[in-house]
Parts: sequence; C-alpha cells; structure tokens
Amino acid sequence: MNEGAQPRRGITRVVLAAVAELWGLFVDDGMLACALVAWCCLAILGLPAIGVEPAWRAPLLLAGCLVTLVIDVLATALRRRALRASSASQ
Repeated sequence: MNEGAQPRRGITRVVLAAVAELWGLFVDDGMLACALVAWCCLAILGLPAIGVEPAWRAPLLLAGCLVTLVIDVLATALRRRALRASSASQ
C-alpha cells in the first residue's frame, strides 16, 4: 500500500508546482496589467485634453506601454535577484 502512495505524491507535487507556476504568471503580471490600463486611460483622455496632435497619440501610447513593460521586467528581475541573495545568505 505504501508503494502505491509514492507515485501519487510525485504526481501531486508536479500538479501543485504547475498550479503555482500558473498562479505566479497572473499574480506577477497583475501590476503590469493595472499599469497598462491606467496608461491607456491616461493616454485616451489626457493626450487630447492637453492638445497633443492626433498623429502623435499612437506613438506616445506605444512608448508609454513599452516603458511600463520595461519597468515591470526590471522590477521583477530585481525582486528575484534580492530573493535569491537573501536565500543564499541564510
């Protein structure tokens, strides 16, 4: 009976790891999604309000989205580096 339980634990461990990885995808990107929605709202409402030419609105929207993405990637990398450094020093 104990032999049958061993493979189940392995499968359970794999399934839990997969679920944790999927959860991490959405949780890590939650702040990115919020920042992108905020930037899009600001660009749609704010750029015309301050008199930005229509030809410049799309490039500014793209630039803001790219800057947001780069900031999120750098912040995630720094967090993971700090987490690894703190776990290595313990």
